[in-house]
Amino acid sequence: MTVRTGRAAQQSAGGGLTLAALLLFLAAALNGCRDNGIPHGPEPSPSFRLRVSLGDRFLYHGSDINRYGYRIDSTAARHTWQVVSTTGQIAGFADVIVIADSAVILATSTIRRDTLYFRSTPDGSLYRYGFLSSLILQRENRVIPPSWDLLIMPGAGPSGSWTVGPTDSPGTRRVYGKIAAGETYFDVTVNGTPGAFPAYRCDLIGPDLEYHLWMADSPPCLPRLEEYPDSFNGVTKGSVLVLSEVVTAPNR
Repeated sequence: MTVRTGRAAQQSAGGGLTLAALLLFLAAALNGCRDNGIPHGPEPSPSFRLRVSLGDRFLYHGSDINRYGYRIDSTAARHTWQVVSTTGQIAGFADVIVIADSAVILATSTIRRDTLYFRSTPDGSLYRYGFLSSLILQRENRVIPPSWDLLIMPGAGPSGSWTVGPTDSPGTRRVYGKIAAGETYFDVTVNGTPGAFPAYRCDLIGPDLEYHLWMADSPPCLPRLEEYPDSFNGVTKGSVLVLSEVVTAPNR
């Protein structure tokens, strides 16, 4: 072992201190860059609550899409979703949002009517009664019992997923939901005033089913709903529904 004394020892110690100080400075600079430029941890869960009032209307443009993703012009339709109750009693719940869906198919002037049942819970989850059973009947001509299907669960966050519901009577074939990272902006007119609003995409994926819907909290709405066809399962048509206008009830 060599022991340095006098001036040589002082120079060696000074060099060590200078190197240590430089390393500390670089570490602090890198930490500062990380704090200012790169987010830490998972993205925060988006907020969502379908807050609607009696009489609110949501105007959509919709159509079927073929296996290549192109719209089928002869199926183009205007949909009007109108809230007819916020205290509906369906399948064991008394806080059901009841929406009348009146669609006019433009090519034939055919009027088609349907009723949609939603539940919006305080944690931001959104359920729709009979969602999967209606889709499976339309896509595959199979009948399964209707249930409360969980379309949106913001608490799961971009890294989590949840069970939407089954696509068969035994309940073994399941659809899972997941919130995609990042926002998409939609142009929506609210009470005559155009605006652009952010929305998050929810992916509902299961056996022979790919469905996407977007959720916006301000205004509270579903600005786009899209069902993909599945040619491998003989499902050659999907559908798309895009929100264009929101008209709130006068008493809101």
